[in-house]
Amino acid sequence: LLGDEQISHFCAGRNHSVFLSSTGRPFISGGLPAAEPGVSKVTSTQAVREIHVTDGSEEPEGRLVAVAVGESQTFFLSSEGELWSWLGEEDRQERRRILGHFQRPTARAVLGLPRVAEVTCGLHHTLILTEERKIFSFGAGSLGQLGLGPCRRCPTPSQVMFPPQCDGCLCGIAAGFASSFAVTEQGWVYSW
Repeated sequence: LLGDEQISHFCAGRNHSVFLSSTGRPFISGGLPAAEPGVSKVTSTQAVREIHVTDGSEEPEGRLVAVAVGESQTFFLSSEGELWSWLGEEDRQERRRILGHFQRPTARAVLGLPRVAEVTCGLHHTLILTEERKIFSFGAGSLGQLGLGPCRRCPTPSQVMFPPQCDGCLCGIAAGFASSFAVTEQGWVYSW
């Protein structure tokens, strides 16, 4: 499947794992490796297969360099700072059940963002660090993990506000099940 390529980036979510090859080709496994009780061998619940990140007419600019995965969300970051979301088969089937037809495209660019440097996912929320060193969040966050005050559902990226001393010095993000973290160049860690 990979030929001479190596895996350069991977991320595991609750229900699926995604891998990127050294040339930016994306692959997905529909389930995390799972060990059965009493069996020491780890097996995969579904074979790894290549996916295509396209909206039917456009593809990400540059090559895919990073991926972030939550329970049902998958995001790809391109070398040009574009962020794309990918809808898996389960997502399409659910949308067909609700809407009565398949919703296309199966991938889409997340619009309205400056160039993205990093992306990470929690269970139902996503954090984005831009090249301008600003943090955006979106998704669901009943425990405050969005960092957007009382907002519990935010379908589009909104900027998380930090104290003035953090302007231009945010350099890393992480997301847990229901938590979010940011680190500054000075080594300060903010959590919410």
